[in-house]
Amino acid sequence: LTEPTGTTFLNLLDPVQFSEAEVLKGPSGSIFGAGNGGVILFRSFPLLSPVEGESTSVQPEKKWTQTQWKQQVEAGAYGRRIAHSRFLTESKDVQVGLNWANSSLDGYREQSAMNRSIMELSVRRRDASAKHQVSSHMMHSQLDYEIPGGLNLSQFQENPRQARPGNRFVQGSVESNAGILHDAILGGIHWDWVMDSHWSQKVSIFGQASEFENPFNLDYKIDQRISGGMRGIWTWENQSSGPDITWSPGFELHQASYAARNYGNLGGLVDTLNFDDQIQVDQRLFFSSLEWQLSAKTRVHISQSFNALSYDITRLAAAFGYGPTGSISRDFSLQWIPRVGLNYEFSPNASTYLSFARGFSPPTLEEIRTNEGSVNKGLEAELGTNIEWGFRGYLWDQQWFVDASFFYFWLKEAI
Repeated sequence: LTEPTGTTFLNLLDPVQFSEAEVLKGPSGSIFGAGNGGVILFRSFPLLSPVEGESTSVQPEKKWTQTQWKQQVEAGAYGRRIAHSRFLTESKDVQVGLNWANSSLDGYREQSAMNRSIMELSVRRRDASAKHQVSSHMMHSQLDYEIPGGLNLSQFQENPRQARPGNRFVQGSVESNAGILHDAILGGIHWDWVMDSHWSQKVSIFGQASEFENPFNLDYKIDQRISGGMRGIWTWENQSSGPDITWSPGFELHQASYAARNYGNLGGLVDTLNFDDQIQVDQRLFFSSLEWQLSAKTRVHISQSFNALSYDITRLAAAFGYGPTGSISRDFSLQWIPRVGLNYEFSPNASTYLSFARGFSPPTLEEIRTNEGSVNKGLEAELGTNIEWGFRGYLWDQQWFVDASFFYFWLKEAI
C-alpha cells in the first residue's frame, strides 16, 4: 500500500475488511522500508491451516472443506451506512477469500459526505509436501469524499455546520466542490519456498495503479500513478546443532512513475493548466537480520538496513508564475540504519525487552513538490533514534495482560 515516495493511502482501506493487524512501532520497522513511524501488517483472511507432521514430508491425502459466509450491515448518525460481505472457503491446501464492503456517510457539516467501495480477492495454494506456497492478492478501492474546509471563529459561531465560505478572492468549498476522488487497483504475488532443513525463501512481486483527483478551493489536481516492485528475503536457521541462530538477508526494489498535473478550479471543474510534471521515483532497500537464542530465556536480535531514494521531476509545461520548465533530480544517499534488541523471558507468559534503533524517513513527494508548483530541493531526510524498554505478559493467573514500555525518541531534520 505504501508508495516508494513514502505516501500511504490508508483511507483506501475499510476497517471491516480486516480480521487482524500487527503493529511494529518506531524505527524498529526499518527492515520493511524507510520510515520512523513503524509498520503495520493487515490481514483480511487467516493463513492456511498448518499441516500435521513435518512440513518437508509428503502428507497423507485428506479431503475436507470449510466455508464461511458473513454478512454485516450497520447504520448510524449523520447518514452512516456500512454493508459488508465476506466469503472464505478452505480445503487442506487451497484457500479462496473474497471481501466486498461499502461505507458511506452524509457528514455533520456541509460538503463532508463520503463514499468508499472495496473489492478484495485472496487466493492461497500449497503443494502436497508443504515446501511451496503461493499467495496472490488483488484489491480495487474507489473512494470519494468531500472536504468542508476550516472556519474562523465568527463563521463557526454563525453556523458550525457550514462549509468554508468563499470571498472575492477564493471560492468556497461548496462552489469549488472540494474533495478527493481516488480510484486504485493493488495486487501482488508471494512465493514461500522451504528449500531444505536450513534455508527458506520468501519472494514478492507487487504493484498498483491509481487515478487521483483533488478539486480544491485554489486549484484542481489530477494525478495518474503507477508503481511496482519486488522484495526477497532468504532465511537460514541452525537449530539442530551448535548455536541457535537465524540469519535473514534480503532486498526490496520499488519504482514509480507519476503524471501529475495542476489546473485552475472554475466552479468545481477543470480550468486552464498551471503546470504539468512527469515524476520518476526509485527506492532501494537492502537489509540483514540476525537472531541468536543465547539461552532458553535470552534472545538477541541484530539487524541493519541500507536505504536510498531518488526523485526525478521533469516540468513539461508551466503557466506564468509557476517556475521554469526542465528537469530536477534529488538523491538521498545510502543510509545505514541499525537495530539491536535483547529479549528475556521470565516465563512462557511474560517477558521484558530492551532495544536501540535508528530510522530513515526521506521527504514524501508532496513535501518535495508542493501544490503551488515549487520544488523543495533543500529538504533532508529525517533521522530518528529510539531507545525503548518494555514488558509484556499475563499477570494474576492470566486474568490481566500487560504491555508497557518506556522510550526516548529524538529526531533530526524534522519536516
